Amino acid sequence: MSGSNTDGGNGGHRSPEGWNRLEAMIEGFAAPATDRMLNLCGIEQGLKVLDVAAGTGLPSLQIAERVGKEGSVLATDMSGEMLDILKKKAEAAELENVETRIMDGQNLDVPAASFDAIVCQFGLMLFPDPDQSLRSMFKALRNEGRAGVIVFTTPDKNPHMAIPASITRKQLNLPPPEPGRSGHFSLGDPGLLDLKMKDAGFVNVVVEPVTTELSANSADEFAESMRDAGGGPTPMLAKADNATKDTVWSEIAASLKKFERANRCTFPGELLVGVGTRP
Repeated sequence: MSGSNTDGGNGGHRSPEGWNRLEAMIEGFAAPATDRMLNLCGIEQGLKVLDVAAGTGLPSLQIAERVGKEGSVLATDMSGEMLDILKKKAEAAELENVETRIMDGQNLDVPAASFDAIVCQFGLMLFPDPDQSLRSMFKALRNEGRAGVIVFTTPDKNPHMAIPASITRKQLNLPPPEPGRSGHFSLGDPGLLDLKMKDAGFVNVVVEPVTTELSANSADEFAESMRDAGGGPTPMLAKADNATKDTVWSEIAASLKKFERANRCTFPGELLVGVGTRP
């Protein structure tokens, strides 16, 4: 659900206003899982923490507050644009313990055994090689350090992501996702995430589903924010003409209206939190 540098369908430029609206929704949606992950990772005062695929700061800024002035956060992402937003937010919050660095989440260019904890929220499932990413996290952790990840479970539990993707694939005559290929639901099986973390060397692995919900003022607002932010099915629409994009987004908004109740649009959601320890 993180943003990207892809064309949002509005002339090729992502709207900051659209991203801000979508991010506020994502923050509320992720909050229960984020809190659980940070607690299981033992994020506390004085720790040195690495946030992989940090985007614009969820959960880097929360971690920065938890670790305090004696601790630090290195927020990494492949998008310098996203990290620039993160830096401005950290400055506005007067958080001086946050550093940002452009970095591939699959090959972490940091010294071995240099972090007390590592987190990756909504990133691991999108990496072409999540196994390599987990091995890289393991290497960067100190002994007894913990790594925590958050991924989506299954399409039926996350309609706000599944429906837009399904509509887009149908309109563009695209085949279903290939089994094992990276994508929002590629790590949704708890057994699979558990296995991958253990294969990377982690012990005392805990994988838990967390029920949540995403709330917007309306289906139209959610679809518009997703489009303006360059989120959801935007990458699949990158080569489509504007008329096709408009058709797809209109159908997405119409299909999501069934989740509207009493002047709000609320989508059920379910996430997986996985945490493991480097022995």
